Amino acid sequence: MPDLLPAGRSPIFRHRLAAALPGLLFAIVSVGVSAQSCPPEFGSGQICTAGDFRVTGVITEGPDACTEGDTIALTLRVSLTSTARQRYDIGLFAGNDGEPVLGGQSCSHTALVPLEPVFDPGSGSGPYRDLDGDACGDIDNGDPVNQRDFRLDSVLCRDNDGDGMLDLSGLVTWSINANQDVCSDPADPASFFPLQNSKCQLDPDFNLPITVEPPPAMAVTKLALPSNLPAPGGPVRFVVSVRNTSTATDTLTLNSLEDDIHGDLDGQGNCSLPRGLAPGELYLCEFTADVTGNAGDSETDTVTAGAIDDDGETLTASASATVTLIDAPASMKVLKVASPVFISEPGGTVTYHVVVANTSDTESITLTGLVDDLYGNVFTKTGCVQPVQPVVLGPGAIMFCSFSETVTGVPGEVITDTITATATTAAGGTLEEFDTASVRVRDVSSAIATLKSANPTALPAPGGAVRFDVRVRNTSPTDSVTLNSLVDTVYGDITFVHDQVLATDCSVPQQLPPGAEYGCRFTGEVTGSPGEFHVDYVVAQGVDDDGVAVRDWARAQVTIRIPGTATSIPVGPGWLAAAAVLLLGTGLRVLRSRK
Repeated sequence: MPDLLPAGRSPIFRHRLAAALPGLLFAIVSVGVSAQSCPPEFGSGQICTAGDFRVTGVITEGPDACTEGDTIALTLRVSLTSTARQRYDIGLFAGNDGEPVLGGQSCSHTALVPLEPVFDPGSGSGPYRDLDGDACGDIDNGDPVNQRDFRLDSVLCRDNDGDGMLDLSGLVTWSINANQDVCSDPADPASFFPLQNSKCQLDPDFNLPITVEPPPAMAVTKLALPSNLPAPGGPVRFVVSVRNTSTATDTLTLNSLEDDIHGDLDGQGNCSLPRGLAPGELYLCEFTADVTGNAGDSETDTVTAGAIDDDGETLTASASATVTLIDAPASMKVLKVASPVFISEPGGTVTYHVVVANTSDTESITLTGLVDDLYGNVFTKTGCVQPVQPVVLGPGAIMFCSFSETVTGVPGEVITDTITATATTAAGGTLEEFDTASVRVRDVSSAIATLKSANPTALPAPGGAVRFDVRVRNTSPTDSVTLNSLVDTVYGDITFVHDQVLATDCSVPQQLPPGAEYGCRFTGEVTGSPGEFHVDYVVAQGVDDDGVAVRDWARAQVTIRIPGTATSIPVGPGWLAAAAVLLLGTGLRVLRSRK
């Protein structure tokens, strides 16, 4: 199902402003959506590659986003525009639960159904045309866009093509012979199973406008201070950290911390729940408990964190810490955390949190250095300056500080830095430990906005020359955009004069910095009978400085009125300018005819 234009923005068409035509108006018999076996696979090679329809879809009922792997329900309004002549008995299939629509185990189905004497192709429920006199709906290529509401109750949230949007396996089927293929039951899916490649159109990854988000995630660590304790034991300080490692939009609420030995940690030490965690945010708390036993014994206990994200998804994560009852040598641990872990291009401020812990059971250590491989001596950073240096940490003591730096990069780049702590022991030994933290630069989406206007907006029959004004603005906050295509659905490429474009000052490429706008105009002929109106779209395309394509379109309409009738254009300078353009265009045609 190629996505050529969004629903509601059909290709150019002409519409007569006339009374309802007897015999061409239809109404609808409701056809529900059913789940059953899918159409079987058939043939070999390319399957269902006919291009008899332009197919688009919008969500009329359903979520804007879903979590990958979940099953959701939605109503999809499918828009069908025939690119062939008459097509009969139109059916729609979609795979349930991520199943392929051809040869899958379960599919949803709906169809177009006529019911005289009304014809309403744009409501989503019909009624639709009846061209062959049977029970199923048909489409003529002269019709407006036919829209059908398709209820899907079991859609797997997944993104097969990596563009961040939900993909659905979809199929359109039809008949091409009004006399041989007679449809008697629009609710029977088997009546719409395609028998050959020319009677169906398959899109195994039809894009739905629903963002697919990764599942929420969090990381838990647990630190025992000291980790080595002389027998028969004593108090141990346990430090627990929980970090939200979800994507940049997923906020978590931490609502439980359960230790398999020491029980519910809410209210123990300085642990307090619930606690909100923004993406990349870290929560630290600690409590003290006794660990006892004989020399050589060890105790491992596990803390499990429970949380819920802003979409109601629940998740858990665990971490363990072990305390050993032995006479251990001096030791230390280093922890470094970046907040946030995602920054928007081209960069921003990141705060780095640093913890250095003396994990010795009996010895003090002297911290002699704390150096970051990107930012230098941490003790010179605001927030980490120590009043007394060198820093002495007794058994089980910790030092905590934080400092901020400006981090820059290109979208997708990961900036990782390492902090290294050095210390000396009371026995004259040397300790060295390190930890790393990473920050990812994410892309800021780019976009363009297109405007189009006609001058004049109304012409007496049979028509004449019309000037179209086009403006394209770069609405991106950070990215530059190169505009490299301006194509009109009626007049074609508007950047040069040809048989459809009488005059133009439009040209590409155009470089548009953030917020910049490009404007141009072109002239084309509009003709028709009284009561008709002419609608066409200009499509602007380009690429941002990250290589991402951008696209937008805008429409203009010109009415063909009965000669001598008044237009809706008010008298004033704008009207006079439009009249001048019209007279000039008429004069040009007269001169051309005299030659």
